[in-house]
Amino acid sequence: MLNTPTVLPGGGLAVSGSINTTPNTLVSIAFYTSPTGDGEGQTLQDVLDVTTDASGNATFAVVLSGAGANDFVTATATSIVFASDSAL
Repeated sequence: MLNTPTVLPGGGLAVSGSINTTPNTLVSIAFYTSPTGDGEGQTLQDVLDVTTDASGNATFAVVLSGAGANDFVTATATSIVFASDSAL
C-alpha cells in the first residue's frame, strides 16, 4: 500500500508505504511516475529492496527526486527467491 506522496520543497516526492506478503522474503519494489492517473507507470524512478518480517510485513520510504508535484506514483513488488544448490 502506498501512502499519499509528499511534495518536497526542493523538488521530488517522498513516498512511503507498507507491504504484506510471504514472511522473511526479500522484495524488490519498483516506483514509477506518470502524468496521468490511469495506474500505468510510465517512468521508472527508483527501485528499493526490503525484507519482510516473520509476519510478512515490511515498511518502506523513498525520495523520488525525478518526480514532480503533478505526477502520479505507482509501484510493483516482486519477491526475490534464490535457488539452493540442491535445486540446481
